[in-house]
Amino acid sequence: MQLGLFGQGPQSQQINPLESGLKLTSRDQDIIEFLCEMHFASLDEIQKRFFKGTGGDDKEGRRRWAQRRLTQLREVGLLKSERNFQVGRSFYLPTVKGYLVCGHRTHSFALPRPVGSIDIRTFRHDWLLVKIREAFEAERGATQWLSDRVLMVNPEVTQGLPSDNIPDAIYSDSEGKRVAFELELTQKARTRYVQKVQRFIKWIRERRGQFGAVDRVHYLVSNSAAEKALRDLTKIHPNYFQIESLDLSRKGCGA
Repeated sequence: MQLGLFGQGPQSQQINPLESGLKLTSRDQDIIEFLCEMHFASLDEIQKRFFKGTGGDDKEGRRRWAQRRLTQLREVGLLKSERNFQVGRSFYLPTVKGYLVCGHRTHSFALPRPVGSIDIRTFRHDWLLVKIREAFEAERGATQWLSDRVLMVNPEVTQGLPSDNIPDAIYSDSEGKRVAFELELTQKARTRYVQKVQRFIKWIRERRGQFGAVDRVHYLVSNSAAEKALRDLTKIHPNYFQIESLDLSRKGCGA
């Protein structure tokens, strides 16, 4: 189930806002909200997150069960799917109807509305963020993940940061510290890195002890030149920055 990002109703509650008579469960709503947060996800990612105990020990059985339910949600207009021919698979996205169905819930943060289709220009980056969130929550104990989409519609969380400096996410690590997360796949101009690092330092210092404050910025970098530039710029602030290499050749990292 979702890790407390948004408030949830009782797990036993079922609502029926659909003329088709489909009983919408709390898990269905969690799936829609997750897709609103992350924009899209594949069947495999949704199955791993929301159908862990469904269908017994048979992995393919769980996958079929998840696919059947997602098909039902798509048929009543709560989700839609798009096929990406670069990677040869389909991805699920929320619809405005699905977003509105979830609107009765009590949310700690505003839920971002669905926007259009998958942007092929940012597809690789956006899909990796879905995978990284899954890995961080499963392997590193990350919780309370706020995606960039959530941050953009809740500006009070990143107050003091320009909109073009909003991180890819903010999460809580296993020690409860709040971390701003940045995924860097391509090299940018050094002046851009200087600007972003200076802004982050100022933001961390000024927001300390206030709502939305973070303890450090975590960069996950796949480009060696970008990694070198970031390490050079942040080495005098080791408590504010964590620079980590991302090996895209590892299983599950390629998009």
